[in-house]
Amino acid sequence: METIIKKVNISYQFYYRYQKIIDQGDLAFFLNKEQYKEKFKEMLSEVNNILWEKPVNYSGFWNHYMEIDRFRYGINWNNAYDNVIPVYISSIDKFKGEDKEKKKYQYRANSQCFIYPYSFCINTMLDFEFPNGLSLEQTVKQIFKTYYENSYFYTCSKNDNTEKRQYSLLQYADILKKKVINNYALLKDPIFAGHFCSIAFIDGIYPDYTEKIPAQSDVHEWLSKLFYFNESLDSQNYINFEKDNKFVLNKRPHLPAFPSSLFLEDDSNRILWLPAYFSENIVKNEKNRKIRTIKCYQKNLCMFTIQVKDLLIIVDLAYKEIIDHKKIQDVFLRNYAENALNSLEKIYFRDPKTYKSLSSSTFLSGKALDRINFLRQYYFNKEPLHN
Repeated sequence: METIIKKVNISYQFYYRYQKIIDQGDLAFFLNKEQYKEKFKEMLSEVNNILWEKPVNYSGFWNHYMEIDRFRYGINWNNAYDNVIPVYISSIDKFKGEDKEKKKYQYRANSQCFIYPYSFCINTMLDFEFPNGLSLEQTVKQIFKTYYENSYFYTCSKNDNTEKRQYSLLQYADILKKKVINNYALLKDPIFAGHFCSIAFIDGIYPDYTEKIPAQSDVHEWLSKLFYFNESLDSQNYINFEKDNKFVLNKRPHLPAFPSSLFLEDDSNRILWLPAYFSENIVKNEKNRKIRTIKCYQKNLCMFTIQVKDLLIIVDLAYKEIIDHKKIQDVFLRNYAENALNSLEKIYFRDPKTYKSLSSSTFLSGKALDRINFLRQYYFNKEPLHN
């Protein structure tokens, strides 16, 4: 039986940073704790505020990250400040699309923004649906097209909402960046700080999720090409599922790993492949519940990635200040760096008081871990992080 894909979710994240703290317009409260406190209380008292809003279907990541029952109503300003919680804008742009025949695929997109003291992240979520199903090869090629072609991302004319102009993903991300800067009076020239792509397969048909994925199979081939974003990838460079699959280490009872489960990740990409949760041979009611589990897991991982990467931007800025000036001259940066280090320490050790993720070992290693440890020892007189 051929592998068939019916739904896939893609998260494209673009990160931008500044050399100085964001202190313009509505975001001037980042400057000190007292201003932060007053602005936080003011925003939570408004029914239709755009800062720290909690929309329907929002990820529960923040609950776990700060060990609270509710994000908007359970959190207090001090907790938010200490954990470096971003300003969250749930929708800076959204649209729907489909192929010309309206049979092969349909998709919808929603772009969110997360603004931190020294950076911001634009997260564009694409939900693809293939009514008649596509092979995995066709699905991966479709995903490649969203990245390289000028045919999936739209903006409407201000004078005519029905008039659309098509953009590539990179062009569209640049448009959203300018929109955020203009709407929130940010500095005009942020520095591009990298991107991340997370892909989760949500629904489809898979022959037997109780068996390991055969080497050189279509799944092995096309998930490898997707992970490395290289359609011409040679078979000698395909992923070693036994070595690189993070689910080998997964012991979580609510998301048990099956032989066919894959969690592939590096510093730029992530793939969630869980046929035991989306395959057609699962009882319907149980399948619906499990599909919701995949969607929730994908959202939580996306929020986790955004939080960790933006905390690491603060660490990088503090590290460079010390290298250049022998100290952190920016007093705001020093305070936020200390908070970021405390949060990253909990994440690194998978503290029960924060969100525990298999991704922590991906992002908190190598150069990132070296810089964390340098700051901990040199400036804050703390022991280095180690297993």
